Amino acid sequence: MLHDPRLSESLFRSRRPRLALITNRRRSGRVFPASAASAKMFSALFFNLSLLLLSVTSIVLSSPVCYDQESSHKYRCLNFTSPDDFSEHVKRPILHQDLTFIVRNSRLSHLPARAFAGANVSVLEFDNVHLESFALQDENPFAGLETTLRKVIFSEGSTVPENWGLFANMLRLVTVRLSEITNLNLTSGFNQLPKSVRVITVAFSTIGYVDEHWVSELENLEAVGIRHCNLLTFSRSMLPKPALNLWRLDL
Repeated sequence: MLHDPRLSESLFRSRRPRLALITNRRRSGRVFPASAASAKMFSALFFNLSLLLLSVTSIVLSSPVCYDQESSHKYRCLNFTSPDDFSEHVKRPILHQDLTFIVRNSRLSHLPARAFAGANVSVLEFDNVHLESFALQDENPFAGLETTLRKVIFSEGSTVPENWGLFANMLRLVTVRLSEITNLNLTSGFNQLPKSVRVITVAFSTIGYVDEHWVSELENLEAVGIRHCNLLTFSRSMLPKPALNLWRLDL
């Protein structure tokens, strides 16, 4: 059978426009109906997965947890909602030297007895920790820190103790720092702090009132600071007399 070149040329010419049409469609960026449906399905799936991931992340971030940052000598506990969280999440013993123990973003009924025992805590910080009552009657959350605790910090609206005598046996306590506390009453109960206390600072807080004998019995005080607060009056009777060691008063 003889091959007719004209027939081949005719067939080639008849197919070329079809090929050009497909090519032009691809170049023009047109999306066929099946591709559009797939894109919508993928978009919906991605959106749902994003919502699920955000939900899981929120649950994880709000769960009680503790981190041991051994390299920086810090132990952090976050999102506590029950006194039992201390026994469930704090891994004891914690023997780092000069340990800073931070409780943050927590809201619970009270601190349990011996909450920090078994940890070599030198600095104890409460950051945005809200308590219905600080401790139960006849219980001391700071028992076990008598020979290690040197500084205690309450910040970001944390609940402060009504009974400062909870620290009375902390024989090495030197510094008490209060920052960003609302309705803070500087009562004569501060005199129940151990005589080892040398520095008391209050900053960025709203003060309800100051007792006229606020820290008058803390004879070893070296520095007292009340800064960026709404304090209107301050009297000599609030300080030790004589104040043999007091060298700085920052008001």
